[in-house]
Amino acid sequence: MKKVNPDVKFVYVPTRIKTSVKYETKQDVDKEFGTFGAVTEPITEKIDFQRVTTQHTPLNLYPIITPVFEDIINNYINPMLKGKKTNG
Repeated sequence: MKKVNPDVKFVYVPTRIKTSVKYETKQDVDKEFGTFGAVTEPITEKIDFQRVTTQHTPLNLYPIITPVFEDIINNYINPMLKGKKTNG
């Protein structure tokens, strides 16, 4: 990807994280992924994620996923779009 766009930013979203994960293990994994890009807050494992399809996301998952997506939009997508010049 860096060959196509050297300015590309990678954002990793840890998903299916069990609530019993050891803090030290999580820190080590986040540190490793952090060498390649930003790491968001984790999305914990919920049985409802098995009900997600390309056309439907259960409403009870919105409070879990919305903050992560808002963070990506506000910190990476919007600044990139504001930096682009428009033809007009």
